[in-house]
Amino acid sequence: MLIEAVDKGLVTSGQVLKKLKMRPEIVQQLSDYITDVQKIFQLPVTVILVTPQDIERSHQLRCQFGLLVNDSINLACAQRVGITNIVTRDDDFDHVTGITVWKPTDI
Repeated sequence: MLIEAVDKGLVTSGQVLKKLKMRPEIVQQLSDYITDVQKIFQLPVTVILVTPQDIERSHQLRCQFGLLVNDSINLACAQRVGITNIVTRDDDFDHVTGITVWKPTDI
């Protein structure tokens, strides 16, 4: 949505999220992003539900690696199901041991 808003000239770059939150009428004009989201469902993806145990484990991971809440919950879920490779542009996982971080340069 953020990229679409800038590409269409509805907002200028820089603090796009803040601008959209202040202008819900612009958000109502956005629709191209839906096609991109629908493409995700065509991928061979398995959705992993977050368990209460994942939430508890995430606190340990925050303390161990200095991750923020969402990142630590994602890591807890990944560990539970045995995922050791992740794809992200987030540098926060660079120092996490036990996983391999892949950073695509085409997005």
